[in-house]
Amino acid sequence: MKQTLLAAALAALSLSIYAQMGPGPGGSMGGNMGGPGSMGPRFNAQTTPGWGMMTSEERKAHQDRMRSMRDHSECQAYMEEHRKLMESRAKEQGKALPGRGPGPGCDYLKK
Repeated sequence: MKQTLLAAALAALSLSIYAQMGPGPGGSMGGNMGGPGSMGPRFNAQTTPGWGMMTSEERKAHQDRMRSMRDHSECQAYMEEHRKLMESRAKEQGKALPGRGPGPGCDYLKK
């Protein structure tokens, strides 16, 4: 009985925290861009063009670089460079890169 109550309480707490995070990019829950209740900016398939064409090492390096950014224009320039690389990969693979522009990954640096 105590275990059931504890499990229910933990589940309720988890859902409460998750709900406070609010919708992220594209309206999905979790993974917001640094708003109240978040753990900071997220760099993932919703915010990074070509995420699916990157290796896990490239994803980690991209995340690290994005987290190190301190200036919106520097971030935009990097994301443009990144997008060109991903467009090139997509072309080589006979795919189209969805969306236009660098993506919302730099939005957390806007003042």
